[in-house]
Amino acid sequence: MNELIPFLDDLWCSSTLYTSNMNYKSALERYMSTTKMTEELAFQNVKPKSFTYIDELVKSFDWHPEYQLYIKELIEYADRRMIMGDLRYGPIYRPDLSKYDTSLEYYKRMDRYFKEGLLEYIIDAYNMIRIEYCKHKNIPISKEALYSDLKHYIKDRGQLLKEVISIDDGIHAEKVES
Repeated sequence: MNELIPFLDDLWCSSTLYTSNMNYKSALERYMSTTKMTEELAFQNVKPKSFTYIDELVKSFDWHPEYQLYIKELIEYADRRMIMGDLRYGPIYRPDLSKYDTSLEYYKRMDRYFKEGLLEYIIDAYNMIRIEYCKHKNIPISKEALYSDLKHYIKDRGQLLKEVISIDDGIHAEKVES
């Protein structure tokens, strides 16, 4: 169990694991007390093949060569957030996952992105697509619409790199002072 501490520390620095009434220590204790060793990092140990299918589909889109890095980064961040979901809610294969309308959640997150401009919402929306495909073998939007939505990540990520200095994972950042 102790070998997980550095990994969880790294995740803590790159994402939010806690709720408003929970700190790192209590989140870690909750996680360790409610999870068996075989399920601890379910997503990291066994990424669903259906997720890999969506990732490969997105990589196959006609991206400009310099944007391939952003797509790989998007997938990496989405995987990290899924690992955090394992920690918060349980493994991806849990029974209660079917009660969530992931298709609707995709649109909610994209709407929040357009209102607030946080790239995190695009990453979450992308995960909703992957979860929907995992659950129902269905992509709730056209490939063209998915491509169009992910172009917002590339455009804004490129702009972010020009304007900011990353303070943790590249999504949360501070303006560069001239």
